[in-house]
Amino acid sequence: MTHSDEQGLVLPPTVAPEQVVIVPIWQADTKEAVLDYAADLADDLDDAGVRVELDDRDSRNPGFKYNEWELKGVPVRLEVGPNEVADDEVTAVHRPDGETVTLDRDGVDETVRGELDAVYAKLYAAAEETLDGGIRDADSRAEILGTIGQHGGYVRAPWCGEEACETEIKDQIAAEIAMVPFPEDDDHHPESDADCAVCGESATRTAYYAKTY
Repeated sequence: MTHSDEQGLVLPPTVAPEQVVIVPIWQADTKEAVLDYAADLADDLDDAGVRVELDDRDSRNPGFKYNEWELKGVPVRLEVGPNEVADDEVTAVHRPDGETVTLDRDGVDETVRGELDAVYAKLYAAAEETLDGGIRDADSRAEILGTIGQHGGYVRAPWCGEEACETEIKDQIAAEIAMVPFPEDDDHHPESDADCAVCGESATRTAYYAKTY
């Protein structure tokens, strides 16, 4: 999957069933104050339209909860303990990289949305880097076949626009044109003197070849 790691799933905030999980951390003498603080925080976020879960289970310790919610891919974890209550703050942890941010309790509904946006931006940048890293260029039929056979991923090549050229690649290595950029995209038009990598005729556009599963 595009967004996952050794800890489990990593969900973008836009699709995550729970965007934020609040994990209270207490001892016997601080339990009531911490849980009240966490419950108020959850109510504020819920009122602001944030999909939030308050994990106030007595049966699990904070470390277990951290691992469980990381496995489920919740984008942002909010930790609330006695220190946060005393300082009127919240500790936010980003799921993709574990970055920790201290937020003021006042206006937290807005700042949490900012943290969700930051997580989304991180995931988008990582996915874009992964995609770019899986694209290789080819200028001939042999290069298309060899590159797909050895590396997989996407192979970018000039194309004449004829379906017969795609069929030829498909028949030899079970790969096909997975994408042709839109006319307004920078890489839609190949170099003016480029020839189709398959047939050698003048290329009119760029094609991305890949195996489909």
